[in-house]
Amino acid sequence: MKTLRLILLVLAPCALSACDAGVQGLGQAADRLRIATEHMAADSAEASKAREAKILADGEAILEHTSPRDGFGAGDQNRYEVRADNGSWAVYDRNTGQPVRSHGIVQTGLSRTRAERALESLEDEGASDTGGEFGARPSR
Repeated sequence: MKTLRLILLVLAPCALSACDAGVQGLGQAADRLRIATEHMAADSAEASKAREAKILADGEAILEHTSPRDGFGAGDQNRYEVRADNGSWAVYDRNTGQPVRSHGIVQTGLSRTRAERALESLEDEGASDTGGEFGARPSR
């Protein structure tokens, strides 16, 4: 029995110091986790700002490539509009979202000037409400 008490007296301080080291290790791990979380939050905020800046830049680029005849910002709600389209320009029907046809030819792949002329022609002549065709003379 004396031997057992002696062993407990010797091992008890070691066990307690191991618990203390475990608590300290846990505290250090919690600090590392907190710091990592703070870094992730900061990175996330920076990423959000970068995404916002890209969205604004993309919006400005779109406005630079948009014809003034599109009516953006002017409250103009014409049915047809000129849009940048894969490096060229096209005339679109706002109701359908599809390119307009003139004499059976889809009005895409145009220069900006040509697209604006097509839009003027559309506005001058009118278009049928079915199919977005223009260039045909109205029936009498």
